[in-house]
Amino acid sequence: MYDNIGKKIKSLAAFVGIAFLVIGVFLGLYFLCNQHEVGWQGKQEFYKADDWIGWVALLSGIITEILSWPLYGFGQLIEDTETIREAVVTEHIAKHRSAQKEKASVVVDVKKESNTTFCTNCGAVRNSSAAFCTNCGHKF
Repeated sequence: MYDNIGKKIKSLAAFVGIAFLVIGVFLGLYFLCNQHEVGWQGKQEFYKADDWIGWVALLSGIITEILSWPLYGFGQLIEDTETIREAVVTEHIAKHRSAQKEKASVVVDVKKESNTTFCTNCGAVRNSSAAFCTNCGHKF
């Protein structure tokens, strides 16, 4: 349901804006071009539709289209945020993997040396002449 939510919000904003714009323009032109009597059934009071009804319908369609722009922008913001998050996560994973490979190669290189000893506390390489571990300070 929430997959590609930015695209769904943008689609909704575009649909609502365009639909109400078309309806508003259609009704506005209809009322502006066709002056006819408007009234309710059963009542004898009829009046002529003025131009203001057409202008209100026309302007409401245009205003609705303009008001859909922030919703579309919000959808774009969500899409951009998802793209940035994916890039950051991918970069973090790549850095983590390269650090693991580097660490593994260092451990292999150190273990190849036959006379190397390690700290019993932290596992760091021990300098043979040192009385304390240079990494954790453990006394040998």
